[in-house]
Amino acid sequence: MSGIQRGKEVTRRIAIYGKGGIGKSTISSNLSAALSERGVKVLQIGCDPKHDSTRLLTGEERCRTVLEYMKDVPPNERELGDLVLRGFGNTLCVEAGGPEPGVGCAGRGIITAFDLLRDLGIDSIDHDLVLYDVLGDVVCGGFAVPIRDGYADTIYVVTSGEYMSIYAANNILRGVSNYNPDRIGGIIFNSRGDDYEKARVEAFSEAVNIPIVARIERSNLFLSAEKESKTVVEKYPDTGLADSFRELANIVIEGKKHRARFLTETELEMTVLGMSRGHHADYERKERIKASSKPRVYASKSVKEKTILHGCAFSGAVNTCLSVEGLCTLMHSTRNCSQFAFQLTANSVKRAYRTNMLPCDAALVPDAICTRLDEGSMIFGGNDKLRDCLQDAVDSGRKHIAVITSCAPGIIGDDVRGIVDQFKRTYPDVKIAFLEEDGNLNGDHMQGLIDACKGIVREFAVKDLPKQDCISMVGIKPMANNMISNIKRIEDILGRAGITVRCNIMGDCSVEDIERMTESRLSFLVTEDQFAREQRSLLKDEYGMEFSDNPIGVGMRSTESWMKDIAKVFGKEKEIESALKEFREEYKKRIEHLLPYFEGKTVYVASLSRNVGWVSEIIDDLKMIPVRKTIMLRADRTYDDHAKGSDDYEITSTEDVESIVADVNAKRPDFLFSMYAMDVDESIRQFKIPIVTEIGPYGATDMIERFIRECRRPKTEGWKKDVL
Repeated sequence: MSGIQRGKEVTRRIAIYGKGGIGKSTISSNLSAALSERGVKVLQIGCDPKHDSTRLLTGEERCRTVLEYMKDVPPNERELGDLVLRGFGNTLCVEAGGPEPGVGCAGRGIITAFDLLRDLGIDSIDHDLVLYDVLGDVVCGGFAVPIRDGYADTIYVVTSGEYMSIYAANNILRGVSNYNPDRIGGIIFNSRGDDYEKARVEAFSEAVNIPIVARIERSNLFLSAEKESKTVVEKYPDTGLADSFRELANIVIEGKKHRARFLTETELEMTVLGMSRGHHADYERKERIKASSKPRVYASKSVKEKTILHGCAFSGAVNTCLSVEGLCTLMHSTRNCSQFAFQLTANSVKRAYRTNMLPCDAALVPDAICTRLDEGSMIFGGNDKLRDCLQDAVDSGRKHIAVITSCAPGIIGDDVRGIVDQFKRTYPDVKIAFLEEDGNLNGDHMQGLIDACKGIVREFAVKDLPKQDCISMVGIKPMANNMISNIKRIEDILGRAGITVRCNIMGDCSVEDIERMTESRLSFLVTEDQFAREQRSLLKDEYGMEFSDNPIGVGMRSTESWMKDIAKVFGKEKEIESALKEFREEYKKRIEHLLPYFEGKTVYVASLSRNVGWVSEIIDDLKMIPVRKTIMLRADRTYDDHAKGSDDYEITSTEDVESIVADVNAKRPDFLFSMYAMDVDESIRQFKIPIVTEIGPYGATDMIERFIRECRRPKTEGWKKDVL
């Protein structure tokens, strides 16, 4: 037999592709039957979720699908014999299977099924030819597996004369051309009885220069044979229809191949439907229908500027939710994604504890649940696991839940929103915030922080509560080491005037705080950056909350500004002025202590943030001499485009870090103030401008005092001298 050789080294592998419902399975089964008559040992693998490819070969007995087997049987109990049935002519039959319609990912299922068959030793069984019967409407990576190198060496395309069938055939040729294009066995014309279809298929065949290798006529013999779960070759072996498959079997055995060529959509319509180029030109000139839409608002700078994403939106949303006391964080994700996000929060708690002995209480023992998606979930969908976890959370008495999606649910199309809405209707006393992050598909870590803050507020906050003598702080960074210490500083300052903090959005707060946040008579940004401004816009526009024009920033001047706003709104002028007087006196003492170290010294400022008003203030108060003050605009770092205090800074987007380093070395200042350590001359002392500063009147002096202690350390570590 030319083209077919015994032994495992030269096993032929062919794939039958075509549009769904075009008759691939019928053709594949009859072809396998015809090949078996020639003594070819055929292994037919059905790659359609309907798992009906081999039913005409196996009769009444159906193959157990690979994916259902994988789902039900533990790995250590799996055997290949459970999946392979012998059919007509000793053909070997396997069905990959797939998920229920509308859930999961059938393409991923094909990949997993092939992997399991390989691991169970499918290649070791005695066969001469593998026939893959594959759905051709969807040419995603999963269904494209049989046309990749290493699987099918020859691809046959089944089509009728209907336009959409030929359209699918053209797409299959396009898919083959993305791999090794010289593997097309030919076109199998499965007639539907249309008077004009022969001309259409022949025109397509001529246009792509691929021959029609078989013409299967429409016949009632197919229906008659299928009623008995048999092929035509078995039921009616002496008919011309059976001979058509024997002739196709001879062509397959011969194994002649052609190069894949495909048509553009315009060429396809002109070839098959006879449309002119003028028709397409007229269509392009028609006025397009315009529809109003509300696209998702991306607030993260990295997303807006299309730069490298730092972390994923899933982890950012998880970190935010875990910092809220009384909130159950339900992570619809794999275990490793949940562990990664959980560990980020745990690390921030540890850093905060080491730095200030003040970790976030809610994050110390977080209330978190993971749906534990796995390989099976990627195939069959994770809806059931989400329902089970939500039901467990509700049954355990949890009243406030945040559901956050990782990449997997977004890829496989889980109906998370529908499930959440169903639970809301069933349990109206349970509030569920749905955060559709889909891992990093919706942005980076910062985007997740922003989305979580907005989503939690929208779900839990109560509008239009009576105003109380309290404030809310907006723009809290939940992973900052100094989050709790910053909050306590402000609480101590406000306590002097008898004013409380209602809510820290979104930091060391409870669900109850969020519910009652609209009681705040006045709200403040803790820093004027994009993260805080996004939240302010939401709270002003949708909840009518009043905001001070002055953020709770760093240093004495900032403190005076926002405290004077407190005095006006709350009628606390006397108390506020008394507190400010005390702060000014203490601030003056601290500056006097620091002056000997800095007065008259030169300083170079290279910031990635525009929130530098406090930097200028401390430089002026310490009587330092700036040699250059610059802000380097980088899309992945500069989040606060409109911050106050940067008017006297040089804004540069043309210089890279290396040129800044060279400039610093050339100017040789005594000090370099920058957000990240730079490789400059070791004689230049570097002060790190923190990403999250320490707010309050003494924030800048506290940071400078720590800097002095660092400066007193030797420039070169002594232990290095002991190393040979």
